[in-house]
Amino acid sequence: MSSSRLERIIIVRHAHALDREEFARQSSNDLLRPLSKKGKAQSQKIARFVRDFLDTKSIDRLISSPATRALQTIKPLTKSLLHTPFEISTLIAPDCGYEGYMRLLEQCGDLQTLLIVGHQPDIGLFVEFLTGCGALTIKKGCVLELVRRTSRDSDKPTMWQNAFSLSLLIDPKRL
Repeated sequence: MSSSRLERIIIVRHAHALDREEFARQSSNDLLRPLSKKGKAQSQKIARFVRDFLDTKSIDRLISSPATRALQTIKPLTKSLLHTPFEISTLIAPDCGYEGYMRLLEQCGDLQTLLIVGHQPDIGLFVEFLTGCGALTIKKGCVLELVRRTSRDSDKPTMWQNAFSLSLLIDPKRL
């Protein structure tokens, strides 16, 4: 089992997008589904919240799902955090399961703080695995912050399971 420096994970569920069924009349490729007008406003609020209330100097990398709605959600953040490396990862495409997020973590173990923009239900499963918290409501536009627990149990099946605590869950209405 490899060790990791990762101490903090900020997770954003993409902002409000166009209705899936309505968009399907225009395109069969759900990856192209964009944010709604409400979602575009949410993405600006998310960027402002992260910039104003979270320690952005320690964010080592911004990573987004390749879905248009996730990329549009992270765009204002990339403008606010110009010097933070940004990448798109197919590992966290919609319906990747929590396994996609786990593979991403394995690649990012040398980082200290990571910000991810992704999708439900995968984010919820990922957070549940990392924290042991069950069935969280993670609405579109939610911001979560996970911090590494100080004690690291050596008898855990993996170094990630229950290794983090949920320190922040901001409902989009509170942004």
